[in-house]
Amino acid sequence: MKRINRIMALFVAMVMSLMLSINVYADENIVPELLTQKEISNSLQDVPKDMKLVGTSQMDLDENTYIETESYEAEINGLTRAGAKTKIGTYTYRVKDKKTQVALIKYVLTGKFTYNGRSCKCTESIGVTTHLVRNRFLVLNDRSEKSGDTAIGYFYCRDKKNNNKMFGGTFKIRINKNGKITFP
Repeated sequence: MKRINRIMALFVAMVMSLMLSINVYADENIVPELLTQKEISNSLQDVPKDMKLVGTSQMDLDENTYIETESYEAEINGLTRAGAKTKIGTYTYRVKDKKTQVALIKYVLTGKFTYNGRSCKCTESIGVTTHLVRNRFLVLNDRSEKSGDTAIGYFYCRDKKNNNKMFGGTFKIRINKNGKITFP
């Protein structure tokens, strides 16, 4: 059932016209564990086409890894009958190896929103986790939901090779009635 949900999330993401791409780097110590190129290209990827990068951050996780985040947004052209506009916001959370800069695992939260100057709401929320290194992480929670004007993503993970260190969080993408999107 979880696999079907992930396939459906991928399909909805494509329908939302989020053509995405990914950069994969290899290090001789990691190559045996990397997913195949086909598996990576079949997964939801994290650089949305035609979306504007609006924020980035980095934070040390431990002596070997760090967290990198990126926020993107785009306005979808056209108005509905009620004069509402549509925007998409994407928040990408990656755990990367400090030495090689390789992304080990990522969580992508995407929200689709409508607004018209008087009201706003989240119409879709999709959260997808992608393992870029096999058998390294145990995902404890990776889901999303919508609530009013907010797309909410829940991502909690355990690093099996690093003393079961836990990381992740609850991420929110919110829009206001004038179309301003705020990220975590």
